[in-house]
Amino acid sequence: ASLEVTYYWPTLGDGYLLNTLSSVFLGGTSVFGGAGTIYGTFVASFIIGAINAGIVAIGMSGFWTELIYGLIIVLSVVVQTIVGRRIK
Repeated sequence: ASLEVTYYWPTLGDGYLLNTLSSVFLGGTSVFGGAGTIYGTFVASFIIGAINAGIVAIGMSGFWTELIYGLIIVLSVVVQTIVGRRIK
């Protein structure tokens, strides 16, 4: 967005951090490092975009949106931990 306008605010894009983290973790990138693919993150970003469109379509408020993204992050980390323990 900063390339389209002639100014930049330090707070520009603050609302996208939770979306980004949920896309990365949902895409299979491990919190502990050493795992994950760009393809997985790319597919997960489309899934997060679809979830975002659905949330906007049903008219949920910002609190519920952030709660859903937080739950996606927590569930992704829990699943990665469980799968990692089974592999070892």
